[in-house]
Amino acid sequence: MNLLIDNLKRMKVVYDRANDLYLDEKDNAAIQLIESVNWLESLDLLVLYGQILLNPSRGKSKKEKLIKGIESLEKALEMGSTDAAEELGDLYFYSDHLIKQDIPKAISCWEKGYGLGSVLCVNELLKYYKDYDELSYNKIIELATFLTKDDIFKTTGFFNLGKVYMNTKVEVFNVELSLKYYGNACELGSEIACMKMMELYYNGNDFIAKDIAKSFEYCKKASKSSENGFFGEEIEFWMKKIEKELKIVDF
Repeated sequence: MNLLIDNLKRMKVVYDRANDLYLDEKDNAAIQLIESVNWLESLDLLVLYGQILLNPSRGKSKKEKLIKGIESLEKALEMGSTDAAEELGDLYFYSDHLIKQDIPKAISCWEKGYGLGSVLCVNELLKYYKDYDELSYNKIIELATFLTKDDIFKTTGFFNLGKVYMNTKVEVFNVELSLKYYGNACELGSEIACMKMMELYYNGNDFIAKDIAKSFEYCKKASKSSENGFFGEEIEFWMKKIEKELKIVDF
């Protein structure tokens, strides 16, 4: 037991030192340090080794190093590394000329990461299914619901639930749920969700009664959003437009 503890401590020291070398752009020294110990049995070192080879501090990695890096990450993934799942999924999906894009392999890596609890992998899967495979609405609901349980990605989860339930072309179409989830995202500071609610109440449709006052409330919430104000000019336009219409109605 003492030998095991001593070995774990040694691997931790090696990892910290190698990571510092990598951050200092001393890739070769980091690789040599990792290879000087029994790194193939260390999950953290397998991942770091792969990351250094795939993402060199300077320039681009050569193909032979990419292959070694991939092999290291694949072993780490077999051992249960979410970092490896995220890294490999991104590599195969957002590939460059050295690695051929392989979407099924990317999805497989992200799915494994999903199984291990990686919200980053779930977020990538959600982007894929909503952008490239919109018929998989049940999958979108499953992934978006998973994200609502995470502090960082819950806004993304709620917004996408609102979007899928508002799609009249799918079996799960449900206006009440859509408004609920868009509203949740808006309350969490999503500028685009507040704008969506503003739009829905301003225009109205066969399922939502037109309500200028509610539309204005959501427009104000959008203007106070905690996000980066991407729709700032558009929000200002709608604030003036709706405010003017409200005054006419009141009159």
